[in-house]
Amino acid sequence: MHLMPDDDPAPEDAINDDTLDFIFNHIKGASADHHQIWTALDTKMVSVFGVGSAIVGLAGFSVARGPTSPSSSVAALLSAGLVAYAVAAVAALIHLWPKEGRHTTYGATLWLEAWARPVKQIKHGLVTDMTAAAKANKAALGKKALTLRIAVAAAAMETFLVGVAFVVALASPTAPLAPGCPASASNSARGAVEAPMAPSGHFPAQRHSPPRNSAASPCR
Repeated sequence: MHLMPDDDPAPEDAINDDTLDFIFNHIKGASADHHQIWTALDTKMVSVFGVGSAIVGLAGFSVARGPTSPSSSVAALLSAGLVAYAVAAVAALIHLWPKEGRHTTYGATLWLEAWARPVKQIKHGLVTDMTAAAKANKAALGKKALTLRIAVAAAAMETFLVGVAFVVALASPTAPLAPGCPASASNSARGAVEAPMAPSGHFPAQRHSPPRNSAASPCR
């Protein structure tokens, strides 16, 4: 705390006592309010980044456990979602990087600096210091709000892209059968051609097809 700052726009002698008391009572809680907002913004950022991490983890797990590799369109959508997640991660890193706001507590310095000064001079120095702290904290909160908005937008875009990728993957047709395969796998597994029933109601002898090499067949 500086009780007599050099850049004070209002000298102590020019301030009315009632005006000084009013300003002091009005701004003395600004620092506590700013730190509550600071904590709330950090909490929201942690929640947004956690949701984005869960979504990208779910997408990676689904791709890894899938029966086939994703198509090019699905891979492009997931790649774009990963880029959006990277943007959210950078914003979260900047937002949550340890830094301190300006505090307006003077328990360690007030007695040492102001024990021989008049009350009006002390209050004038406190008002000046609290005003500077509120200005610095407001600027820091503005930066935190900006990084939070960027992270929210990136996480929303990531969610959208991953959702579209899942829809495209579900709507994609299955791979076509190899040439020469029958339409039904059950028919191809029989390996024999049944003769039609004779008019007398008795089954004639069946003509069995020669055994095929299952390893060389493209059908299963």
